[in-house]
Amino acid sequence: MGRLWEPNAWLKECLLDLKPGRATDLGCGSGRNAVYLAAQGWHVQAIDVLPDAIELGKKLAARHLDERCANRIDWQIADVLSPEFEPPGTFDLVFSGFFFDRGLVSASLRWLKARGSIVLDAFTTIHQAKLGKPASPERVVKPGEMAELLGDLDILRITEGEHGGRHTARAWARRRTY
Repeated sequence: MGRLWEPNAWLKECLLDLKPGRATDLGCGSGRNAVYLAAQGWHVQAIDVLPDAIELGKKLAARHLDERCANRIDWQIADVLSPEFEPPGTFDLVFSGFFFDRGLVSASLRWLKARGSIVLDAFTTIHQAKLGKPASPERVVKPGEMAELLGDLDILRITEGEHGGRHTARAWARRRTY
């Protein structure tokens, strides 16, 4: 029997080409991606503003990970959109799935180690126009905008279009070594 939850498909695809290291899952929600990352050998800083979401993530980890893997996740309740927010240390991978904010993307670039990757999956203005969600224009990316936001990085893959019934912009970029 398969599991009832799946990690973000774009994250899963990008991880095929990455060696485990230190990751952060910004706006982790109920933790499905943090749990997947830990299962793949990553040490994860899973961050969400909602205490209930963090509790769901902990329960998901307890159900699907052995103790060693579950201990790879540091669950943190914090508002990643706050100007005062700074995660502890830097990361080999910064991930944000369907939690898009231009300021957060900009800030997260500071948190990448040399050769670190950022993987983003965000709703587009096309998705918003079609379905009315997310409601805020601050939470959707405009066509072509993702490449502009990541302009200082090496863009490894970027795509916009229908993905699983959603119109999204997906990006995977890497910090240069210099």
